[in-house]
Amino acid sequence: QKESINPAVSIFVFLCLPIFFISSINILRYAAAMAFLFYAHRFAEERHWLIYLCFVILAFFTHKASAFGILVMPFYFKKVKVPLILNITIFVVCFAFSQVSSFSSYLSSIFTYLGSLTGGLEELSDYGQRYVEGSSGRGFNRTPYIYAFINILNFVNYNRLTDNNSDERVSRYITLYNIGCSVLFLMSFNGTFGSRMAQPFLAFALLLIPYYYRNKDVFCYVISVVLVFVFFFQL
Repeated sequence: QKESINPAVSIFVFLCLPIFFISSINILRYAAAMAFLFYAHRFAEERHWLIYLCFVILAFFTHKASAFGILVMPFYFKKVKVPLILNITIFVVCFAFSQVSSFSSYLSSIFTYLGSLTGGLEELSDYGQRYVEGSSGRGFNRTPYIYAFINILNFVNYNRLTDNNSDERVSRYITLYNIGCSVLFLMSFNGTFGSRMAQPFLAFALLLIPYYYRNKDVFCYVISVVLVFVFFFQL
């Protein structure tokens, strides 16, 4: 306020020019967008859809990749408990696809085929193909296997985590986290693209893991060791 004759315009310029907010701090923008999405889920839980959509729009204008977070909405419209066997099947299938080295070319072919069918939407299809192929990812590393280990722990403890809770939130958290983990492996040919799709779902670990600490058993200590290991591994 002391340096600019119009602080509002200065902030507007800071947000719009690429050299400042848009390009220079891309990681921070995406983290802020994920924070908006995560906070929005409380309103989806309470079925305040207008407020929820406002936060989704805010997240989108912070980082366009947060649009993947809209895929969480169907799980709040119709609260269905997904069976454990279906969760396991989804994860196993996606993990199997991640082992097929030619899967990325198949995905690009899908965008090309859609472009030939849609005609007027060809430009949108081309954009999707370029986004998949050019997300500036560094490739697949060992980190997704840590997420997979936690996912398997969720499967092993599924009955213990869900039996003591009459509501459907725990089961939904397990399903959403599993979808994120599965997407991470399905899109393993491009680390950045897979991460952007998976993070809106993986964020539910923040709500799921605390349920492990309701019972002071071996799994509580196992998850603690894993989290500490992940922290030092990422340093």
